[in-house]
Amino acid sequence: MSYDLEDKSRLWRIFGGLIVILFYLTSGTVGIFLPIAMHTLVCIGLVCLLGIGLLVGYITITLRDIAICLCLLAPFMCIGIIQFFVIHEAAGLKSLFKVVLNLGSALALAKFFSWNLYTKALRWSIPINIVLITIVILLGTISFDFTIRTAYDSGLFMDWKNFHFPIMWSSLMDEKVRIGGIFGHANTFGVVATMGMLGLYMNKDKASGVSQIIWWLIFIISFIFTESRASLLSLLVFIVANNMLQSWSSIKRVVKNIAIMASVTVTIVIVAFMRVNENTGDITSGRAGIMDMVSDAIMNGLPITQALGVGLGQGALYLEQQYSFMIPVDNSYFKLLLELGIIGTVMVVLTIVFLFWRYRNTTIFSKHTYWAFVLSILAHSFFEADFMMNILSIGWILFLMYASQDTMEGKNYSKHEPSRALHHI
Repeated sequence: MSYDLEDKSRLWRIFGGLIVILFYLTSGTVGIFLPIAMHTLVCIGLVCLLGIGLLVGYITITLRDIAICLCLLAPFMCIGIIQFFVIHEAAGLKSLFKVVLNLGSALALAKFFSWNLYTKALRWSIPINIVLITIVILLGTISFDFTIRTAYDSGLFMDWKNFHFPIMWSSLMDEKVRIGGIFGHANTFGVVATMGMLGLYMNKDKASGVSQIIWWLIFIISFIFTESRASLLSLLVFIVANNMLQSWSSIKRVVKNIAIMASVTVTIVIVAFMRVNENTGDITSGRAGIMDMVSDAIMNGLPITQALGVGLGQGALYLEQQYSFMIPVDNSYFKLLLELGIIGTVMVVLTIVFLFWRYRNTTIFSKHTYWAFVLSILAHSFFEADFMMNILSIGWILFLMYASQDTMEGKNYSKHEPSRALHHI
């Protein structure tokens, strides 16, 4: 199957875009009570869609696809099985099933809708969400649900008609709130906006200067609503790295770009500092104190849990048992250490680094863009749980799957040797 959707109909593009947006919407769905999470249902639907595509011969899964999925799954599966037999932690097997579903969903999106369509759908959802948020703010009312009020959840909602948007206290200024709109949590909307912007800069058909300015203004407006400093940091790291790596071969361009990007770099440092040290009384506003508590829980745990973790998906429950209230671990590295231990953390990080290094020379993405994306994900993972193979991980997993196969070599091979596609890794 060609990963270039230029030959697909407009209806297919619209359908694909709606599927992508629906995937993120389900993570923030409120007011719908089902025995199974909506996000899990959509994942199952995408995996079934993948199976149907295989049965009718519309898509082909290559050994390369299988190898990437197995590599990403292997650390979680190995540690999960060991935890089951050694520390008798069975709850992690349920989380392992969710990891499998998320990998299958990423593969389905990569096969059916491509990286370009994925990011375009997210990018166009930004202004739509901004309009809806504005309408709800102007016409809606604030409600409070004391039953879900925690240090992590304000229990506040903005209501208008059928829209029920959760809101959180601001971390940047008083008398302001954060809101994610149809995407639920503000940070989820931030991830959506960032992925959309990354797609804008990585598209083969470069956007005009005017178009880039317009999209930047839209992104800034979304940041005002979300205050997602982690997402802003990720985008700025990508832009700086992309420009610096692109200019590496020319000393003159390096000097010029250092002068231009110095201000952006300062902004990155300020954003990172604000994300870690600001404190407005809400436990989610300051990260330095939270990470101290998490690191204490890790270091003071039993030797067996330090090595193997407390169980995949059990980190929040473990911390709540230790401190008597919920503590968000918005950091991939700390979350891995807590849930998979030192052994699992090393396995996961080395696997991800190996996969990106493995396909560095085969993708049609330019080297500077490819590595700039990797650096942005590494930076973002300091403030979000990108490496836990959840909904926040879908973007970089899809990019890896798409980048590893969207090659001229692979396209020519599949065009002339379609019957042997399973043998091409």
